[in-house]
Amino acid sequence: MICRMLSKNPIKTCVSNVNCLTVMLSRCSRHSKLPHIFLAMVQVTGTDYVDRGDTIQLVCNASGDPYPPNDVTWYKDSVKLNPDAQNGLLITKRINNRVLISNLVIRHSRMEDGGDYVCVASDGGSGIAGMMTVHVLYGECQMGCIMRKGP
Repeated sequence: MICRMLSKNPIKTCVSNVNCLTVMLSRCSRHSKLPHIFLAMVQVTGTDYVDRGDTIQLVCNASGDPYPPNDVTWYKDSVKLNPDAQNGLLITKRINNRVLISNLVIRHSRMEDGGDYVCVASDGGSGIAGMMTVHVLYGECQMGCIMRKGP
C-alpha cells in the first residue's frame, strides 16, 4: 500500500494491489476507484494599511481535503521572502485541523514594505495562491523606522 514517485515526474507507481492516481496530492486507495482529491483554498488577511514604523501582520490560511497543504511560501512583489528575525521579518507556520496557518510579521515597517504579498500553498509541484496588497502610509515615524536595515 505504498505509492512512490518516479524521479520528480508526477507519475505515480503503486506497490502491491493498490490503485494510484495523482490529483495535486497523491494517495493510495483500496476501496474506491475515485482519487482522493486535494481541494485547496488560500485566504490572506491582515493589515492592509499601516503607518510607517508600525507592524505589518498577515495571516495565510491554506486548507485542503482530506489533508492540509505541505507548505506555504510567502512572496512580496514576486520575490520570495525568507525569515530574517534580525531585520524584523518573521514567518511562522502551524497546522490546525485541515488548515495550514502561516503568519508573516514585519516589524518597523518602511515605505518599501508596501506592495503585493502572496501566499502560495503547495504540495509537490502544484500550488494555489492568495494575495493581499499592503499600503505603508507616510506618517510620523518612531524609532522603529531607523532600526531596520536595507531591503
